[in-house]
Amino acid sequence: MKIRGRKRVRDTRIRQRRKVRGIGRRSKRSFMGKITRMERRRKRRRRRIRSMTMVAAVEATVIRSHLYITPFAPSYIFSFSLCTSFL
Repeated sequence: MKIRGRKRVRDTRIRQRRKVRGIGRRSKRSFMGKITRMERRRKRRRRRIRSMTMVAAVEATVIRSHLYITPFAPSYIFSFSLCTSFL
């Protein structure tokens, strides 16, 4: 009984370690140096979100420039170019 319990503990530990490395419960050998499809998808989503936040910030600057027209008129043009580059 005791041996079986210990084995179970070690098993869970290995599983935990794999989980930390982003491998899940599949075999370790098939994952050497490979990114899983899920991970790639997650990364892509994160990138898209970041770009969207940038666009939102740029839009905010645009609105601000509209409010305080005199000093910020050139920044409006600049931010618009930034926006187009991010999309």
